[in-house]
Amino acid sequence: MTDFNIKMINHAGIASDRRGEIEVALRAIFDEAFDGSSDSVFVGWGAQSESDTIRLHHVRDVGASVIVKNMERPPTLRPGIAGHTSKRGKIVGSEFYKDVSVMSRGKLKVTSQSAEKTAGLAFHECLHNVAPDFSEDQIAALGGYGKSPPEAVMTDEIRKHMTTGIATKRPQLLVNP
Repeated sequence: MTDFNIKMINHAGIASDRRGEIEVALRAIFDEAFDGSSDSVFVGWGAQSESDTIRLHHVRDVGASVIVKNMERPPTLRPGIAGHTSKRGKIVGSEFYKDVSVMSRGKLKVTSQSAEKTAGLAFHECLHNVAPDFSEDQIAALGGYGKSPPEAVMTDEIRKHMTTGIATKRPQLLVNP
């Protein structure tokens, strides 16, 4: 039995009640993914730690990207995305955004998503984190949470991808406060 630690770091300044809602929703997704497994997953907010299996940085928007600001050879992120995972050297960085752009009545609108959708997005980035060399198309082929935007559906492919991929410890992006 292995214990995995999924740590979310609040760079967006969101309130504790909102963090709690996202945490509960993300924990439920991981519980579903690991149902029947002897492994356990802790999901929570807090300070970065070497014990973090996956570290998810929650930032305001693409313009506040900690990946762009802190990783070598920073990627160019297109506006309108809701999260991103990048591997540079041996370091993997994952982030998801508080403010996302969505089309509404033919216009691009900036909005905050529900806790459930935010958790689905965070889980989608975790799918990238455990397989940082996978393309967006390869992650989407897993179905459900692998799609972009993520759909709240757990597939057998996602279970296998997450429960096997998470076993390989990858150095995570550490951002100095």
